[in-house]
Amino acid sequence: MENKILLVVDIDQTIADNSHRVHLLPDWNAFFQECDKDIPIYSMIQAIYSYKSHEKIDMIFISSRSDDKDTSEKTRKWLDDIGFDNPLFLRPRFSKTANFKENALENYKRDEHVDVIIIDDEIKVIDRLKNKYKTILVKADNEYIDTIAELTHTIESSLKNLEKKSIKP
Repeated sequence: MENKILLVVDIDQTIADNSHRVHLLPDWNAFFQECDKDIPIYSMIQAIYSYKSHEKIDMIFISSRSDDKDTSEKTRKWLDDIGFDNPLFLRPRFSKTANFKENALENYKRDEHVDVIIIDDEIKVIDRLKNKYKTILVKADNEYIDTIAELTHTIESSLKNLEKKSIKP
């Protein structure tokens, strides 16, 4: 079994700009109905995509979007359209976001995942998971430059650590 990194990526406000539908809240059904019209955050997508095919990295998407059929299909198509065919986990209705994301991650995580990196824009999620995993809070200011730099540094450091572990007898 080869050691790997698990990169866990949120969608909304991480790689998808959903600001065009915020006015629909608190009508969550209407809010999710418009998810296929989200604007890609290309700088974040490019940074994350550069690791998509890395042999030492598994990537999954865990989102607070509803797991209803329509939202699931729209989200899957949106991800496929921007080049991500990775596993997708959506929040069951009435599930709390931080709990759902932690549970989905624990259910997917394998023994070979010696490092887990989570990138999310929700401070509650980051606060809940930062003691167990490496976490990156998405910061939209300055065209995501700081977040991309932190993401790149964290992944590259983890890859170097994996390399060191594989060299040890």
